[in-house]
Order: sequence, then C-alpha cells, then structure tokens
Amino acid sequence: MVNAGLIIAYILIGLCALAAIVLPLMQAAGNPGSLKKIGISFGGMVVVFFICYLIAGNDTMGLKDVTASASKKVGAGLFMFYVLLVGAIGSIVYTEFHKLSK
Repeated sequence: MVNAGLIIAYILIGLCALAAIVLPLMQAAGNPGSLKKIGISFGGMVVVFFICYLIAGNDTMGLKDVTASASKKVGAGLFMFYVLLVGAIGSIVYTEFHKLSK
C-alpha cells in the first residue's frame, strides 16, 4: 500500500512540475515580448551559474564518496545561491531607498 502511495505521489509531483513549466509558456506564447523576457532571464541565470562554476573549487576534503566534479557542482550551486541572495537583498534595499527619495 505504501509503494502505491509513493508512486501516485511521484506521478502527481511530475504532473505539477510539467504544468508549472508548460502553462506559463503557453500563456506567454501569445505575447512574444514576454517570451523574450523569459529567455533573457534564463540566459542570465545560465551565465551566473557558469561564472560561479568557474569560481568554485573542486576540493573533496578527503571524502571518499565525493568526486571532484560533484564537489565543483555543489560549490557552484552554493556560490550561485549567495550571489542571488545578495542580489535579492540589494534590490529590496534599493527599492526601499528609492521610495524614500520620492
């Protein structure tokens, strides 16, 4: 019974993920400007990840189960998280100070 529940849960998660990707693209198909913004945003994320991947080290710290490639990908993910976090906080602070100056 538990196995059937897990299978159903995995199917529902997959359907939700598919809907989260496909439905906004269907909505944006009617507005080419919207697709352009999506493409620019996605391209920006790829560029940020590539830069973070170049910065990240591949030190496994002596762990046997961790490969250098996996370590580099995890480091890149952490760097990307930090960059996006600082960017989000910076944009919030900028917006609030900009509102005060009006």
